[in-house]
Amino acid sequence: MNDINDFYVRCFKSYVRQKQFISILQFLLLLIYFGLVIAAPTYLIINGVSRFGLKSLFALIFPALWAALFIFASLYYIRCWRATAELAKGKTAEKTGYITKIQKNNYSIADTLPLTSSKRPKYSKPAGFHIPPSRCSGNFKPGDKITIIYARSRELNIYDRLHLAAICAFPCPTEPNDNHKKAS
Repeated sequence: MNDINDFYVRCFKSYVRQKQFISILQFLLLLIYFGLVIAAPTYLIINGVSRFGLKSLFALIFPALWAALFIFASLYYIRCWRATAELAKGKTAEKTGYITKIQKNNYSIADTLPLTSSKRPKYSKPAGFHIPPSRCSGNFKPGDKITIIYARSRELNIYDRLHLAAICAFPCPTEPNDNHKKAS
């Protein structure tokens, strides 16, 4: 159990550092965008009024449109920054279930449903997770029971449309009266 805790702490710190680094890059890109796309053209247009007349002020519409996009991007950045801060405080979610399908680093995890008359176990609708090999505590195969820790917030946990990015994954000890093992 100590090995799993050490593995979780190492993966968690790495994941938080990665999200903090991405937040810093987003902030720097927003500053560059503001300087090059909004501030510089606005400065040039306002200083050109003396040469081109008041009609050139209509050109300020374009920097105003880009400023609206900047505001939306800034709001999204603030949401991501807050989610990163909550993640750094340790707010995570956990999913325990059985692996139903593995495709590259994408795992489908589902819970078992109560046994029916069939000999094979029935699974609930699977949740998709992207688990890089560095965040797995072992080699998993379909049918293994694992626990996945992932970020709670929507802004941080999306890997792609179908899969959530996992912080870490480790095997669960199976109980002797487990329904999955009875069906096998």
